[in-house]
Amino acid sequence: MTKVIEERSVGPFEYPTERDLDSLFRRHSGDPMENGWRVRMRYRFRYHKPGSWYQAVVDRLVTGESHWLEVGGGKTVFPENRDLSRELAERSKLLVGVDPSGNILQNYLVDERHQLMIEDYKTEKRFDLITLHMVAEHIEQPEGVVDALARLAKPDGYVVVYTPNKWAFMSIMARLIPNRFHAFFARLIAPGRKDEDVFPTRFKMNTRKQLRTQFEKVGFREVVFAYLDDCVVMRRFRITYFLELFVWKLLRLLKVGFPENNLLGVYQKQARL
Repeated sequence: MTKVIEERSVGPFEYPTERDLDSLFRRHSGDPMENGWRVRMRYRFRYHKPGSWYQAVVDRLVTGESHWLEVGGGKTVFPENRDLSRELAERSKLLVGVDPSGNILQNYLVDERHQLMIEDYKTEKRFDLITLHMVAEHIEQPEGVVDALARLAKPDGYVVVYTPNKWAFMSIMARLIPNRFHAFFARLIAPGRKDEDVFPTRFKMNTRKQLRTQFEKVGFREVVFAYLDDCVVMRRFRITYFLELFVWKLLRLLKVGFPENNLLGVYQKQARL
């Protein structure tokens, strides 16, 4: 179940619909039924991956005038959608990437790349949009990060945070398993994932309360918050993926939350009166 909590009184932002996600997919990948078996299976169950919701949100917020800051994005904006990454990079007026990992040096979509912590990024530029894609779970000092985001965001600018739920099954397992073993388990779930793309987790900004509290302290207001079900644990094989999607569909019909989910929060910096 995708549970969306919205406050539509803040700004013009409108949360995307399932129709928007279908349109976005077809824009880059054509007919879902002409894609691979996982895509076809998801389409039959009417299931959209949480990353697709995040992509649709960012797609709505990026305009031809956007000054966009991607925090911790590494090699690209959307690892699962290179075409959309390129499209939005070209659409925006300015795209800046900031990441302490050397992966940022391989990101050729950004107009500027800086290999450093966001707290250490000093500039006179201010941004309409700041995105954190699977970054918040790695943050050690949330206060310093949100202070930096408040400094870098324009009044009425948006920060979009997409991150695992601290209380989801995989997040609980990640906290129980030492960080040195995370790369091994990541490869089991997502074959082909490189060790250089796996980082230690902290989970200090991974509940709605934690995120909302931190952002409100520095002058932001929550615009939209969503719990996005993530059918990812059993996707390696057809039969197990079918069973996972079947359970997801059943729980949705019963209005019961799925045990694996991600968080998507949109925060807007309030203009000073």
